[in-house]
Amino acid sequence: YRSWALGSIAVEIAKTGEFDKAIKIAERIKSDGWRSKALREIAKEIAKTGEFDKAIKIAERIKDDKKRSWALSSIAVEIAKAGEFDKAIEIYEKIGDHEKAKELRRKKLIEELSEKFDDLENLTLEQLQELKRKVESAEKIKELMNKYPHLSEDIKGEIKRFENGNINVDVEGLLKTLNERI
Repeated sequence: YRSWALGSIAVEIAKTGEFDKAIKIAERIKSDGWRSKALREIAKEIAKTGEFDKAIKIAERIKDDKKRSWALSSIAVEIAKAGEFDKAIEIYEKIGDHEKAKELRRKKLIEELSEKFDDLENLTLEQLQELKRKVESAEKIKELMNKYPHLSEDIKGEIKRFENGNINVDVEGLLKTLNERI
């Protein structure tokens, strides 16, 4: 009961923001299971404040692989909420949750591309990655258009269509054609 009580106390103290005190109490817990649970909850509370690196360090102290993965997953959720998708994806990959990593990659791309395009929710990760490549190619074409203003009006028109939301424009083909002409 002592381990359970110390764990409960440590978690409640962490909820008040006194993380160092909570960690010291959790480290006094003799039972690996209760100590792991307390550290997991403390790491989760720390992550809620945005101190992600500190939360990760605490989670990595957890000896039990399953409980450590659960703690890191909770931290990754908070990191993703803060918009730091790459860091959250890295954590999911580290703990072997490839589905969550894929889901976040998709969400990140939707966020990046939604400034230029509507209705991206129905696209797969692969389709979103292709669209991102098209956007990058369109940027290169625009650079070339600025450098070589005599370029074909057809190419300029196609880029305009793409920028107006037509994702079916073969931007990469246009770039290849341009590179061949220059």
